[in-house]
Amino acid sequence: MQNEEELRLDLHGYDVHTAVDRAVQCAEAAWEHGFARFTVLHGASRVSSPTTADATGRGAIKWAIRDALDDGAFDPW
Repeated sequence: MQNEEELRLDLHGYDVHTAVDRAVQCAEAAWEHGFARFTVLHGASRVSSPTTADATGRGAIKWAIRDALDDGAFDPW
């Protein structure tokens, strides 16, 4: 049975490594509990490239989550 609600994870305040780990854990939990959607709030909506994130520190979580997606960390769920 699918849960029509959304699981949201706010990663503000986490360091990059912990944020990625937490996102993967919550993706698994969302899948196990049948959530229809899983939303990650990572901030830095105006940071448009990893280079900008590296230079300022802003957006580091955003790009680390995208890298984890590209690397298949979320594929099982």
